[in-house]
Amino acid sequence: MPKTQKSTAKIEYFATSVKRLVLLSFFTAGLYQMYWFYKNWQAVKNATGAKIDPIWRAIFSVFWAYPLFKHIAESTDERGRGNRYSAKALAVVYIVAAIGSNGLDLVIDSAYILFAVTVVLLAVSIWPVVVMQRQTNKHNDKHAADAHRGYAKTKGEMAVIVIGHLLFVFWIGSLFLSPASPALTPEQQSLSDKANELRTQYDDCATNLKLKEGSLNLDNQAAVDAHNAEVDKCEDVHMQQNEAADKYDASVRL
Repeated sequence: MPKTQKSTAKIEYFATSVKRLVLLSFFTAGLYQMYWFYKNWQAVKNATGAKIDPIWRAIFSVFWAYPLFKHIAESTDERGRGNRYSAKALAVVYIVAAIGSNGLDLVIDSAYILFAVTVVLLAVSIWPVVVMQRQTNKHNDKHAADAHRGYAKTKGEMAVIVIGHLLFVFWIGSLFLSPASPALTPEQQSLSDKANELRTQYDDCATNLKLKEGSLNLDNQAAVDAHNAEVDKCEDVHMQQNEAADKYDASVRL
């Protein structure tokens, strides 16, 4: 954190209730958390005069979670006794949960399991933010008597909530409303496997032919005849692969 001349002892952090923070973080698919980081970095900037960009620090919160948590922990620990939770440990929990929730659809096929795991990771990522919010609420009570607990809605906050709700609906819809791939019958699966096997054979054959073309001696008739035989064999595999693919497509349409 850059050193400044202004004191951070009376900094007024973003004020909201824990209940509101949890609900909005969940029902905006985590977007409200980003807003939370933005508002607190903005509070730090206003109080310290630090040359930082709150927007980018909110967008890339996984990189800036620890500096913010550490700043909050240090600036609200007025008696020097330390806080109950380590800023570093909280940041690690947040970062792991935030990163872990990305790309789950690549390893989890079931929409229900994906939804359950995503909800758990979202809840885990919210917990460190809640711990920090409780700390800032206590701090604000002492140094900002007029601090509102999340009810002084601004246009920016309302925009975040509306957009976040739309993202939440889209998220749920993408998980449960997308058409599921129909299960293949044993015959269809066999046709699909055959088409894939022939496609692999043709790809290998075409690759080998391309590699050999550069060294083919056109003056050697025997070599040319052998190459042409390989070309015919490769084309035969290609025809079989197309026929197998057509049979599979026809079976799926039935």
